[in-house]
Amino acid sequence: MSFDDCVTHHLLTVFSIDAADRQKFYISNHLKKPQRVTVRAFFTRVEQLNSYIKLLPGLYNSPKVGPATKPVEPFDEAELACHLLRMCPESWQDHYNLAQETVPQETRKLLLVLENIEKLGANDQKKSAANSTGTNAKTADTNGKRKGMNSSVDRIPKKKRTEKHCVLCQKHGGAPASHNTSECTKYEKDGTLKASWATKSAGTGKYSDKKKKPDGSSFAQVMERFSSKLDKTLKKHRSASRKKKRRYDSDSDSDSE
Repeated sequence: MSFDDCVTHHLLTVFSIDAADRQKFYISNHLKKPQRVTVRAFFTRVEQLNSYIKLLPGLYNSPKVGPATKPVEPFDEAELACHLLRMCPESWQDHYNLAQETVPQETRKLLLVLENIEKLGANDQKKSAANSTGTNAKTADTNGKRKGMNSSVDRIPKKKRTEKHCVLCQKHGGAPASHNTSECTKYEKDGTLKASWATKSAGTGKYSDKKKKPDGSSFAQVMERFSSKLDKTLKKHRSASRKKKRRYDSDSDSDSE
């Protein structure tokens, strides 16, 4: 008894005075089965937490103990089984209530029933995943149709490229691959130039030559005129500067005398 009292006083230096009460409350009110944890591993962990209750100090061992305070005891097997069933998903609880006539009394029997329910749920998930992948594959590409197309009517037709060829331009000169014979704007059916092209070639339309300007001169002629004008302007500027320099020199010589 004295040794147990020493252990209890030592635990009170580490844990709170109501550690056992809080542990029991945590098991009964806060625990839920995680989705990725198997039911067998979850049962093992909860049973381990339940076994810690008798080792932890409680209010019964603290200085605040009252006359009506009782020591905290772990859950018995029937109570723990009911709590474990409540911690599982609601669909599992519905399966258990349909298959069993009474509330669970033993954790081992409850574990066997819940493992079967767990296997059924895993199989259903696999089937639904397989069905979803199959339907997605069918809708993605069926008979060459695009995804989301219900029939061949919904398909967008592709534009067919047709080769263009002008017989007149090929015979008399021009770009035959740019248009068809019926669309030719340069030649008549007999091979004569159309009125618009005749005026252009005569020089009354737009520029009859790409290198000619509106005044009838080519680019080279314009550049030659510009260069000659530039040379004349430079010569005038040089002669004027020489005259100014001579005047300055003469004025400076007269001042020195």
